[in-house]
Amino acid sequence: MAGLGEDVDEVYGVMRDLKRAGCDIITIGQYLKPDTGCLDVKEFLHPSKFEQFSEWAKEIGFKKYNCSPFTRSSYLE
Repeated sequence: MAGLGEDVDEVYGVMRDLKRAGCDIITIGQYLKPDTGCLDVKEFLHPSKFEQFSEWAKEIGFKKYNCSPFTRSSYLE
């Protein structure tokens, strides 16, 4: 989930950490505030940032990945 105030270096670091921990599948999507009592969206990321996340996922070696504004974990089987 992106758009909660993280920077791209933090996203890359978490991706590396997940891979080192044995994770082979990753999804990254835009956080969308579901209700008034939930956290506010800090930033709507440009689609090019999600393209960068996909490139990193491939370079890092994730077997499956999906990174786009409307990606949800249920997209991968």
